Amino acid sequence: MARVNREKILSTLPEVELPIEDNFKIVRETLTRIGIPNFKRRELYQTAHILHSKGRYYIVHFKHMFLLDGKPSNITDEDWIRLYKIIGFLVKWGLVKVKDAAVMEKIEDALENNDVKVRIINHSEKDDWELIAKYHFGNNRDR
Repeated sequence: MARVNREKILSTLPEVELPIEDNFKIVRETLTRIGIPNFKRRELYQTAHILHSKGRYYIVHFKHMFLLDGKPSNITDEDWIRLYKIIGFLVKWGLVKVKDAAVMEKIEDALENNDVKVRIINHSEKDDWELIAKYHFGNNRDR
């Protein structure tokens, strides 16, 4: 398998700052409650993760994590819109700040897009849902 150019992939991802250092854990937990729902089974599929790499923070779609691990992944325009919409919520709630003004424009456009849906489960309701991550951090890379 070809070696993954992590820096090249990371350069395409939305970089954020944490206004409060302790926000990392809060953002990580919050992202577990944002995604695509299955209302019949009360399941929520987590869409985005916070990634800390070399002192920098990124909000990434789970499909980006597959790419970073050297696995195949197909990221659609809808995936990008959903990711930008999620980042917009995090900005609105004061959990992150976006470093690039061009990314903020994409976020504003995504927040106005009503075709791409995202469900946010309130913290008080999280025990009523099965929260499912499609990516798990750890030793996922093919070597």
